[in-house]
Amino acid sequence: MDGATIDGQDAHLLTGVAALSAWSDGDEPVAFATHLAGCAACREEVRTLAETAAALAALSAVVPPPALRERVLRQVSRTPQDPPTLPTLPTLPTLPTRGALPPLPARPVPRQLPRERRAAVRLSRPVTVALVAVLAGAGLSLAGAIGVQQAHQEADRAASAQRQADDVLAVVGDPAARRATARAAHGGTATVVTARGRAVVRADGLPALADGRTYQLWRLGPDGVTSLGLGAGGPAAARSWTRLVAGVDGADSLAISVEPSGGSTAPTTDPVAVVHL
Repeated sequence: MDGATIDGQDAHLLTGVAALSAWSDGDEPVAFATHLAGCAACREEVRTLAETAAALAALSAVVPPPALRERVLRQVSRTPQDPPTLPTLPTLPTLPTRGALPPLPARPVPRQLPRERRAAVRLSRPVTVALVAVLAGAGLSLAGAIGVQQAHQEADRAASAQRQADDVLAVVGDPAARRATARAAHGGTATVVTARGRAVVRADGLPALADGRTYQLWRLGPDGVTSLGLGAGGPAAARSWTRLVAGVDGADSLAISVEPSGGSTAPTTDPVAVVHL
């Protein structure tokens, strides 16, 4: 190593930052480009890291449903916002010098949840359904209560997607990973990346299927044919889709066939694609 540093950091340790363009300082990319001009090892590492990042992005990409934007905007319009602030109290009239005191003017009091019901808002996810009833009974709109439940569901889905992305990265980014691609019989391609007994399967451009039909993945090996789970189904199967599967050690090939929506115990149609591993 030549001992070059950028902003106090070893330049050779910044290849990952360069591959993702994750610089924190506007001068760093220029300094690192100067370093790359004289460092072949870093140039090669940046190239391979960028290719891995691109492959991961393609394999884990998810197309949001078309109705998501409208659903979010509709929910926002129905969800209660911060309660109004207390109104300014009217000026009290001058007390008379004698006689009965006049009644004080009425003071509007904003409606608030009782203390115990406000605490219920902080309950954990297992009581979300009960929370809906509590909030509605306390005077909040049902849409607001449903929004709490949907927020938990969205958080669960985001966490699940992150776990899947991490698992996909472990396979795609494995230095020992192997990659194979095959053309499908009726158009499109199937790509399989294998490492340590797991595989990431990517289908692009396969034909759409009728409702009630799905693509199913199969492991082909000396011990026969074993299901690896379902792919996409119905008309949505025409879009690119990715599956992470396990149990591919010792497999000769991975095949994709068209099956009923619940899947089959053995292929009932000829494979539309066979990827030799």
